[in-house]
Amino acid sequence: MQQRNQTIDSLRGLSIIAMIAIHTFVFYLSQKGWVEFSWNWLQFAVPIFVFCSAYIFWQKPLSFERSAILSHIKKRVIRLLIPYYLFLLVFLPINFIKTSKNFSFTYIFKSLTLTGGIDINWLVLLFFMFIFLQIIIAYLLNNHRNFFYLYMIIVFISTIILLFIRPKFDYKLIMWLPWSLITIFAYYFVRFEKSKKWLVGSVIFTAALFVISYQILVIGNYSLRFFSNKYPPNLYILSYGLLSIALLFVIFKFINTRFKTITNILSFYSLYSYEIFFIQYVVIYLLNTHLKTVKYSPFGFFVVVLLITTLLQLGLNKARFHILRF
Repeated sequence: MQQRNQTIDSLRGLSIIAMIAIHTFVFYLSQKGWVEFSWNWLQFAVPIFVFCSAYIFWQKPLSFERSAILSHIKKRVIRLLIPYYLFLLVFLPINFIKTSKNFSFTYIFKSLTLTGGIDINWLVLLFFMFIFLQIIIAYLLNNHRNFFYLYMIIVFISTIILLFIRPKFDYKLIMWLPWSLITIFAYYFVRFEKSKKWLVGSVIFTAALFVISYQILVIGNYSLRFFSNKYPPNLYILSYGLLSIALLFVIFKFINTRFKTITNILSFYSLYSYEIFFIQYVVIYLLNTHLKTVKYSPFGFFVVVLLITTLLQLGLNKARFHILRF
């Protein structure tokens, strides 16, 4: 069994906790202050989550034999979709009880096909797209390097264009293009991460991109909220995500050798991050629609959701252990 990368585990663990914070703080944005500040600046969560997946992909050379490719696709699709459909099996009945009048076959169909319905499935769709897209990118890297560089240029240009133009059509149709910047960055990160010059250079370069894109938005009087620049992502939020990745990677390299408790906690959330992503959504929905009698503070709501989600994940792990024993 391949040893897990503690730094990547820490990054992914932090990202899923940040997602829970984002999804809970959003109900309290009217309070402004630290709530709005935290909700906005924690938006590095998805870029880090995508990066960690891409990092793992690039760590192991991909065989381009037909059987190997099909096996890779099958394995990734099963790991991606089975948890999602199990989530739907739980969430849709709960949702129906509360919103039966607005519940429709179209909503169910779009949820099942990742084309609409439940709002969080855009991330599942992105990972589904990346199953195939990363294979294509890897093929270009190995066999047509010039086309890879051309694609990289197109990706970068798209992130700049999206600073000025928001598509009138469904963003899901093109989101794979700007998000490709993360997986391309992950490729170079895997290749050069042991170089201190690369780490320093990546921090400086991504910081420069962030400052430039920030100034462009200020001059153009565009929104500086990361959420407003996320669907699809432009250079502003992506450069912030890349800068966060580079900085946090260095920080966790230091922390993981000195604070094992933090490392172990984040490793737990990383190991079950995909399941936790769905569990926390159900917990938040239940607390906000079916159990609204309790009034929470923003941080209190986050702690309650995190605690319940963690306990449910531990219970799921225990149940799975007993099932596998038989």
